[in-house]
Amino acid sequence: MSGRNKGMQTALKAGLPLVLLLAGGSYVLSTFTATQFEQKDKNRRKMSQKKFDMEEEHRRLMNMLKIDEGFLSVRIPRPAEPASLSKAEERRKLRDEERKRGAKKA
Repeated sequence: MSGRNKGMQTALKAGLPLVLLLAGGSYVLSTFTATQFEQKDKNRRKMSQKKFDMEEEHRRLMNMLKIDEGFLSVRIPRPAEPASLSKAEERRKLRDEERKRGAKKA
């Protein structure tokens, strides 16, 4: 065998599988991404068919943001400050009174 044919065989043995792998990978990835886009389009069509109601959306978002009834945002005093809870207690009392008024009206 001549040196030229030997080089050609080596190129075919290494190059042909590489080319096939690249072509096959490209095909698989293109079908995969096409499937993803089709799914996204299908989901968008479902969402666009549903009528939008502002009040319903507001209720849904408010339910998502619902905070525990016992939650109270209180500033924590720094170590250099004297511990004063009187302001927090006043806020808590005002909040409780407002809730009682709101419950009576409803």
